[in-house]
Amino acid sequence: MKNKKTHLFVLICMIFISTFGVLQTKEVEAAVIGDDYPTKWKNLPLGGAIDDWRLYTRYCTSFVANRLSKVNKFDIRNGGLDWNANQWANNARRQGYRVDNTPKIGSVAQWTGKYHVAWVADIKGDQVQIEEYNNPAGSGTYKTRWINKNDPDAYIHFKDMAVTIPVPTGKTTVSKEGTMVTITSTFTGTSEQLAAIKKVEYPTWSHNNTANKIWHTAKKINSNTYQAQVDFSIYKQYGLYSTHSYVTMSDGRQSTFANNNGYTLNPPIFPEGTTTVELEGDVAVVTSIFAGTSQQLAAIKKVEYPTWSHNNSANKLWHTATKINETTYQARIALSTYKQYGLYSTHSYITNKDGYQKSFANNNGYTLNPPIFPEGTTTVELEGSTAVLTSTFTGTPEQLAAIKKVEYPTWSHNNTSNKVWHMATKINETTYQARVDLSTYNQYGLYSTHSYITNKDGYQKSFAKNNGYVLDPPAIPTGTTTVVLEGNIAVLTSTFTGTSEQLAAIKKVEYPTWSHNNTPNKIWHMATKINETTYQARIDLSVYDQYGLYSTHSYLTMNDGREISFAKNNGYVLDPPAIPTGTTTVVLEGNIAVLTSTFTGTSEQLAAIKKVEYPTWSHNNTPNKIWHMATKINETTYQARIDLSIYDQYGLYSTHSYLTMNDGREISFATNNGYTFEKPQ
Repeated sequence: MKNKKTHLFVLICMIFISTFGVLQTKEVEAAVIGDDYPTKWKNLPLGGAIDDWRLYTRYCTSFVANRLSKVNKFDIRNGGLDWNANQWANNARRQGYRVDNTPKIGSVAQWTGKYHVAWVADIKGDQVQIEEYNNPAGSGTYKTRWINKNDPDAYIHFKDMAVTIPVPTGKTTVSKEGTMVTITSTFTGTSEQLAAIKKVEYPTWSHNNTANKIWHTAKKINSNTYQAQVDFSIYKQYGLYSTHSYVTMSDGRQSTFANNNGYTLNPPIFPEGTTTVELEGDVAVVTSIFAGTSQQLAAIKKVEYPTWSHNNSANKLWHTATKINETTYQARIALSTYKQYGLYSTHSYITNKDGYQKSFANNNGYTLNPPIFPEGTTTVELEGSTAVLTSTFTGTPEQLAAIKKVEYPTWSHNNTSNKVWHMATKINETTYQARVDLSTYNQYGLYSTHSYITNKDGYQKSFAKNNGYVLDPPAIPTGTTTVVLEGNIAVLTSTFTGTSEQLAAIKKVEYPTWSHNNTPNKIWHMATKINETTYQARIDLSVYDQYGLYSTHSYLTMNDGREISFAKNNGYVLDPPAIPTGTTTVVLEGNIAVLTSTFTGTSEQLAAIKKVEYPTWSHNNTPNKIWHMATKINETTYQARIDLSIYDQYGLYSTHSYLTMNDGREISFATNNGYTFEKPQ
């Protein structure tokens, strides 16, 4: 953990130095790491163990080998060589590593005669800072010190630390011409430092809107000069500005090198302007006249008029003026688009070619008077289900000619949400009419119609209300229904009396039918039209799986959607068919009980037999009742052979006989109680 903390400290130091451009000479970025020798070896006696590189612990050689592995990410290769300190330079040469008298951070300083090695941590001119162990000899402890670079016999370069080119120093100037600002940076440094510059940037912002910071990239003018030209009109602000300067090196390091704070962009001088508003009908003629120098007038890019009705201030629309001449701009605003009468306001804004905008006039509270509509009345006449709506107007020819449309919102009082607007047709200069089919509302009863006129300027006015007229439902034909049973078929016949119109208005006839034994199983049956007065349905009652009482109600649905119950046939009876009579005999053949049933009845009754069954049990074990299925011998005879040994009982037995018909009815028809199964002697 100690090693990780140390490395993090070095990394933070390196980032801090590169970001703020502290380095001024071509040196390696490094610093003393400290005693990172592993605790497991540090607490042993001197030479008390052999480390991972086959060197004795707490000696200088073991410390440097560990430092090379942990920091340089390099492990020495023992290779069967003598790695005493006086042999390190020779061994390195043999293995192909450079050995010279030039210190580099991360290189190994070696003394042959003193039998010593150390790790180079920092270099300042002719001074070299080293980290070492076991100096003085026998101490077996950590130490750091500064030495002259010529003191060691050699420097071994197994894997030196990387070299970072220092950031050159720079300064920035700012010059202005109108809204164009020229930002120029000049750098001083070695050719290698200047060549390592990747880009120069200028984050710039207005003090009036610090959030709108924009980074501008400079162009390279020559090896030491960078420049950017920025049109400050993009900020849409006058007043104080600040620009900071950043240089990014080829290795990705970024440093700030200059701050230009508080220079001023002065606002342009706009020409003076006034605005007048004149109404021509519902058109507001808005005219602006400017006074100023020819340069100020020529700098006008556009003139705009935000305009709104005081009745709906949220509906503010900006209208752009047309240039009439060098001093005059005008817009014609159709106030009908606002769909409001009463007070209006228009403000005036000028925008110059640099994008700056200024308010120069306010015209508040001019009035658009509503037009005079012609007077109108509306009548409603019913023709069947059609409401004939007729509006008659009186007024001047100009008022009548200004009518654009007449509309009739109409609704049923039974469903007020279903309001439909109907457009009138112009009959002549004074008369408009619409024919409204009220059947589309699917409602009878009270209706209301209101009348609206809209003029050619888009203004609308209510001029009449016709409330509470009645659409009566048409008469319904009377009907009766008869039920005739044909076996299990119920023949339902409905006969109607009425006018030809009433009869023609019948849409369908239906018969909800149910068994009194199972009332939830109600089924609606559709009738077939036999002729103009007669409808009929044939219902197979066997689908209900019930005998006994049935009921059928009759419903009539008209073309207009009305549904009417017109007849009830309650309590007619579907009798079950007769069941054949039967007897059963039991004959014992050893342990076999031969059960034979003989039936008498009509051929239909005999053919309706589905199955015959014999529940049989021993009186010694009545719960062990077993149902045995008979085999059909012929139309009248059924038989089953039962092996009584499966009951594991001797003594008395009983067998009952059950008949199941095709319609599902089950009937007990014979009882054979107390026959004996003798135990063999």
